[in-house]
Amino acid sequence: MLKPGGSRTFQEYSTVVFISNIESQLEYRSRLDLVWDCYLKSGSLKATVRCNRGKGIRRRVTASGPLPSNWQNFLRNSDNKEKLFSFLSEQVMQLVVKESHSKKTAWATWNAFPEVTTAFLSLASTPSELPDGVLSTQERFIVLLYDSTSTCCDVNVLRKKLFSRKSRSLEDLPPTRAALEQHIKRAAYQAGHIWGQATIAFVSLPSPCDWGWMKSGDELEPLWTTLSEVSVMPRAHLLRLQKTLRWQV
Repeated sequence: MLKPGGSRTFQEYSTVVFISNIESQLEYRSRLDLVWDCYLKSGSLKATVRCNRGKGIRRRVTASGPLPSNWQNFLRNSDNKEKLFSFLSEQVMQLVVKESHSKKTAWATWNAFPEVTTAFLSLASTPSELPDGVLSTQERFIVLLYDSTSTCCDVNVLRKKLFSRKSRSLEDLPPTRAALEQHIKRAAYQAGHIWGQATIAFVSLPSPCDWGWMKSGDELEPLWTTLSEVSVMPRAHLLRLQKTLRWQV
């Protein structure tokens, strides 16, 4: 799929074409799996087709080695493909993926708050219910993500403080405690129960309705929060409320 274009060496092809494509994919994906299409040595259903196409000329694949003039003919040789895939795999292993600012902030906060590691591990161990203390620990972690200097342990209190600042919009506020609890339950259900039993033939899964989900007809939908819905407040009233809260805080 990725033609050499104007690349002259295998290293140039790897850097300009292959790695460049990988980096562009990772700009809007959190995960990318590479699966190499290798031919079986024997018993392959495509063996006859490959035989009719020809085997191609075997070439050495090195960083400084020149690219073949006939790319398709080069790929017809199974040994060439294996060498090429091995070379590209080594290039991928050296790739340093650039982290977004938000990811760097999350890692820095995690390092500064190591207690959250224990909470994460308890969620990944197929708990029968939300372990004691996990919610409060996760709540403190979320507070630090939104305000690293805060001494607050209650996300609802932090929401009020941040909302009172003119620089914070509603979209930039942390979740309520009720919404956070449901989110933690969904994460624990996915990581602890589903992924945690991925290697077990017959898994035992609790009802998702006990872990942040709810039934809507025959389908499941996220239970975003246990708080009741509020009516939409006019912008003028919202600004007055924001000003009042700012004076109170």
